[in-house]
Amino acid sequence: MAASMTTRERIMAAIRREPVDRIPICPRLAVRYFGYPSNDVMWMMEFKRNRYAYDPHVPLSAPADLTIFKHAWPVTTFTRDVQIRQEILDEKSTLRVTSVYETPAGALRQVRVWPKPLQAEFGTNPNPHIAEYMIKDKADLEKIKYLIPPKSTFGLADFFALEQLYGDECILMPSIHGVFDHTGGNMCEMTQLMVAYYEDRPFFDAVVDVFAQFSMDQLTWALEHGIRHFFLIWFYESLSTGWSPQIYRDVFLPVIKRQVAMIHAVNGIACFYDDGKLMDTLPLLIEAGVDCVETCTPAPMGDFNIAEAKKRYGKQIAFKGGIDIVNVLWKGDPALIDRTIREYVAAGAAGSGLLIGTCDSIRPETPRQNVDAFFNATNKYAREFACQTALKIE
Repeated sequence: MAASMTTRERIMAAIRREPVDRIPICPRLAVRYFGYPSNDVMWMMEFKRNRYAYDPHVPLSAPADLTIFKHAWPVTTFTRDVQIRQEILDEKSTLRVTSVYETPAGALRQVRVWPKPLQAEFGTNPNPHIAEYMIKDKADLEKIKYLIPPKSTFGLADFFALEQLYGDECILMPSIHGVFDHTGGNMCEMTQLMVAYYEDRPFFDAVVDVFAQFSMDQLTWALEHGIRHFFLIWFYESLSTGWSPQIYRDVFLPVIKRQVAMIHAVNGIACFYDDGKLMDTLPLLIEAGVDCVETCTPAPMGDFNIAEAKKRYGKQIAFKGGIDIVNVLWKGDPALIDRTIREYVAAGAAGSGLLIGTCDSIRPETPRQNVDAFFNATNKYAREFACQTALKIE
């Protein structure tokens, strides 16, 4: 271990469960909440240099343009013989956007309720409510294929430029979405999919196949272009959503295994994102070969227990996250924050494999003194417990 590591060296050593000069500090940040104009990587690096010491381990956008799946207005970088008609109805605090997509295989219809600016009831970073989903039966799957971005439109120019610009000061991770995350789960209603698993398995399997292939296409493209560090997004499939461990094993685990195997075949790193319940899926993620899992959300929002996870699985996987953004960072005080972080690091430091972070982006409602307390405590205990990373896990 070097006496002083770069951010890249420190994060990579922790993920590989090797000793570190200090435990990496990797919170999720939306820096626009802290006086910066956006949450892109350039502003995050200025945030690091001018305000707080931490180790940016940053998810980026996916190789494909996901606008067609995520937003009410389908601005895309591609066309595949699709005509789009929209009707917008003003409903005081919201806009009801009805979109009809005329494809060569037939029409698809979707309705989203989109918040108007400054409507607090939708939150600070609102997601539109989907009132009618595009995919309603198996016939719609042939139509939806015309809306899936083709490989010819994939690109991550920002990734390559930013990696060259910042080098060892951060690690960037293109996002690869799972079978439902912001794609299949935004096209077909989740409870319909859960019922279909039991009552119309061919339809369920067909939805999974379409969007699993799209996920694999994105990963294949990124690997072919030399990318090696990935953020695999699988929170729509979380046990917190309602899926059972058995369905997770039967349906989702095979896709995760394929992704991780492809990444490891070129000595890459597979970081896995699920901000819900984790304790029952950790054995499955280890079986798949995942290198690092986040966000490690504790009770009451999740079920993660760092002491138990470290004891049972600490030799096989790294843990990133762990600090409650609501009950500790937002609604707590500096004393609670300091105590929580000390207890978390003390329980998880042995044998390395710990990246101190948050269970999602630090909320804009969080008092500045609490944000300061978070960074003060993480920097203090990251160094105090660094010696523990060289110890064997009992």
